[in-house]
Amino acid sequence: MYNTAFSVAAGSEEIFASNGSSIIVYNRGNAQLSKLSRINGLSETGISSIVWAEEYKTLLIAYSSTNIDLLKNNIIYNIPDIYRKYIPGKKEINRIRINGKFAYLACSFGIVVLDILKNEIYDTWKPGMNSENPEVWDVTFGNGNIYAATDIGIFSAGLDDPGLSYFGNWSRDNSLPSPSAKYSAAIFCANKLYVNLKGVSGDSILVIDSGYDLLSFSPGVYNRSFDTANEGFLVSDGTISYYGNDGNLKNHISTYGFTTPDSYQAVMRENDIYIADPSAGLIEGKNMSDFRPLSLSGPGSNNAVSITSSNGKTIITGGGTDVSWNNLWRPLNISVNENNGWILYKNDSVSDPLRAAIDPFDNNHFFISTWGGGLLEFENGIIINQFTEKNSPLQTIITDKPYVRICGLAMDAERNLWMTQTEVPGSIKVLKPDGTWIVNPLTIDAPTIGDILITRTGKKWIILPRGHGIFILDDKGSPDYFADDVFKKMLITTSDDEVISFVYCISED
Repeated sequence: MYNTAFSVAAGSEEIFASNGSSIIVYNRGNAQLSKLSRINGLSETGISSIVWAEEYKTLLIAYSSTNIDLLKNNIIYNIPDIYRKYIPGKKEINRIRINGKFAYLACSFGIVVLDILKNEIYDTWKPGMNSENPEVWDVTFGNGNIYAATDIGIFSAGLDDPGLSYFGNWSRDNSLPSPSAKYSAAIFCANKLYVNLKGVSGDSILVIDSGYDLLSFSPGVYNRSFDTANEGFLVSDGTISYYGNDGNLKNHISTYGFTTPDSYQAVMRENDIYIADPSAGLIEGKNMSDFRPLSLSGPGSNNAVSITSSNGKTIITGGGTDVSWNNLWRPLNISVNENNGWILYKNDSVSDPLRAAIDPFDNNHFFISTWGGGLLEFENGIIINQFTEKNSPLQTIITDKPYVRICGLAMDAERNLWMTQTEVPGSIKVLKPDGTWIVNPLTIDAPTIGDILITRTGKKWIILPRGHGIFILDDKGSPDYFADDVFKKMLITTSDDEVISFVYCISED
């Protein structure tokens, strides 16, 4: 969770980085890391943008719900006005910029102006044409003007104009090569305006002075953020480009030395750079060269589809499925907590880990089910086996494709690992401790076979998602002998005989 970052803001003393649900705080003076979350006062999770107002020592936090928090002197002031107001259509905050005592929120419906001193909304402005209400992606300021990068072009107006809530007081720059195209970023630097023109094959950075020129275009490169820097500005496109006031490239960061950048946003403080990287977290680059991650110990991802604990070990799987139980194709991400520390396992060749089963007789031995990649066996932190249709009785729903779908995992008192498979004959399979397999001939009549629980009496309870109830199997303690098996598929009913078809989890008291 604290090893990923999507946005970053720099103060004179502290650096703030959002991982999407909470904020990492790095104190540059004492090199200490801390965190801000709902636990210590934030109004929500789901952070869309952050920015620091240095003059007023205020951190502004915008949420995907359009709720807003202002953090001043360790006090959080909530501004719920946009969140509470009915606005038809899309309602999002894309970016926040600071100019004087005002914060300018680039929103899906216009620009909201917030008074930082008064902790209140000051005005709402509507750049556009003919009453259109385009999405505003970014704003910037220069020569007494405000510039808005929108879905339908670059608009400008005088900051002192009192009527900016009326679209007619805004002017579109029709001199650009695609005046009505989508522009997703803008920054004013050394009396020139730089804008990002979205393209199908890649983004173009245009520099606007008396006319316009193409500053940068590379096929397949899509720019994510423009940010101010010492004597220039930064462009994040996965890598980071540092342009000087003259528009020339001063530096290009394409490696940290330990991994490849995936920068979403970068900011400078003095000669150091701080990068929000969803794969590597908050990165500090001393003098823009000596890179290191600044991360708190924690899970490796915000995605948590299941949590399993046994004998002091906790495993969080970061895969998942959609509501129809189709793949999300999230690369393998497993977070293991033990001895007050976290170990992260990642593997791009396997996706959608769902459940974990920890061997009660050997804490260093555990299994992971995946929705397509079969069954993974870990020992001492290493994948020692990946069981698929190629080396086990497990089956794929599409021949030679990664669709060996396993959900439920449970280990019985004899160390037999029970698992459920979906959309194949034989819904229940068992891996014995000697490495041999048992395939129960039962095929459960349900489109999806979910979690499995083994009770103290040895009965197997299986959840059938999507409204199909539960399935109970009593194998009489003989998993490899099927003649005495007793089983039943059923729906749950209340004391008033009302059917509860949807079962999400079960546990034994």
